[in-house]
Amino acid sequence: LDLKESIQTIELSKRWIPLWTYLPDLNFDFDRYRFQSPSPVWQSQQILLPYTHFVNQVLSHRDNSSSIHKFRLAFGVSVNVDPSFVYNCVDYAINHQVQELDIAAYHYPKPFQFPQCLFTCRSLQKLRLKSYSQSMIIPKPFCLPTLKSLHLERFEFKDGEPFCFPKEPFSSFENLQELTLNCCIVDGLAISASKLK
Repeated sequence: LDLKESIQTIELSKRWIPLWTYLPDLNFDFDRYRFQSPSPVWQSQQILLPYTHFVNQVLSHRDNSSSIHKFRLAFGVSVNVDPSFVYNCVDYAINHQVQELDIAAYHYPKPFQFPQCLFTCRSLQKLRLKSYSQSMIIPKPFCLPTLKSLHLERFEFKDGEPFCFPKEPFSSFENLQELTLNCCIVDGLAISASKLK
């Protein structure tokens, strides 16, 4: 069952322990929610408010002592997502010892900035980021001490801009083993990481 269907099982019996509050894998895919909505698909922004409310309700009712294995938050390019909503979701995942984090989101004109705890997180082993046209500000230096797998999509690698990675961004990733760059713009990129396979 996906997360929404799992929550709906509560209606079967009020005496059941709500197992969804302990789920280690949280997949918040806006496109899936949007196509299940009675509103027309082209009204994405109108569906966004109830969707973000749904996500916030799930997180606020989840068992606070349960850690997260996988956390995915995905939106299409046509959906302008509130940066503070994305910030709070990432912060929640990091504070619940997330191991795999997958973020695909768009906002214009104000870009996303991630909480500082992301870059000192010792539980995170797999990170997937999909940016759309200057949607995410990348801190410099960019380093995650225990990260083993990194997937970056639609980023630029060049010096000088807050939305770009530097030309040699991975040398300080001590444990990085897998690296995927998809649909990225590169300008003199130097890939160097001691454990990269």
